[in-house]
Amino acid sequence: MIEIGIIGFSPNNGHPYSFSAIINGYNKKYFKKVGYKFILNYLNKQSHKNFLNKNLKITKAWSNDYNQTKLLAKACRIKTVVKNYQDLADNKIKAVIIAKDDWKNNKKIAQFFLKKNIPVFLDKPLTLREEDLNFYKKYYNKKILMSCSGLRFSNQIIDIKNKIKLNGKPNLIIGNISNNVEKYSVHLIEVIQKLGFLKVKKIEKLDTNFETYFLKLENNIHFILNCCGKNIRINEMDFFCKNGHFKIDFNDNFGSFKNTLKAFSNLIKQKKQTVKFKDTETIIKTIIKIIKIRDKNRSII
Repeated sequence: MIEIGIIGFSPNNGHPYSFSAIINGYNKKYFKKVGYKFILNYLNKQSHKNFLNKNLKITKAWSNDYNQTKLLAKACRIKTVVKNYQDLADNKIKAVIIAKDDWKNNKKIAQFFLKKNIPVFLDKPLTLREEDLNFYKKYYNKKILMSCSGLRFSNQIIDIKNKIKLNGKPNLIIGNISNNVEKYSVHLIEVIQKLGFLKVKKIEKLDTNFETYFLKLENNIHFILNCCGKNIRINEMDFFCKNGHFKIDFNDNFGSFKNTLKAFSNLIKQKKQTVKFKDTETIIKTIIKIIKIRDKNRSII
């Protein structure tokens, strides 16, 4: 049994709850008080054997909100709530999940554990500062750091690859995602990278009512990324291929997160690094370029 500590929260990010529940199981009574109904809905659809509590166990939790962390502990069967994240670094805790997409503040917490050689899963995006990449690279190489979107491990990636084989090379991919570039673009860009298409030749900001970007990729593949704001819940891609069209609605949250946590488990137990640093670096640098182009084109009134 591998004991893990979990760290959260950040606004509108349910990962502390979903990751903890997938590993430990959950208490329906307390989970109803959490406020993430869609997470509870997909948890309720799973049989007990689908959870990971045979191999892993989250035993300690910390966040800036002690009362909220106590609710997390009750909802996800976590034994101990600590008042300082440093208290997670004990002899029993073998790894830490930083389950908050707060790249500006995550580095300080992550490096505390990484410098102690404690493996860390760091919620996406790893960073949006290019100068941070060299810092994180050495820990990737030591095989004690992992960071990615759960879509990297989605079972639906296999479906996409099979449909591309059937329909031919995509000429145009349109991706629609909630929120803004900083928050959620990493999800769809991670998919593009996993498919082997993220070799960017050109990026343009398009004039729409959302944040919309055109990316010209190698092999004359065009990718349009629509970041649709915080009021629209969407996570989908359209593939317009040589011989046909298909749409993927990324809706297997449980499977994506479970597979991600399995990969992190392999990192802890076997020092098996499933996510290459080069792949993560390419994704982060692409997002940084998009942000720079957006900010350069922003009108000054």
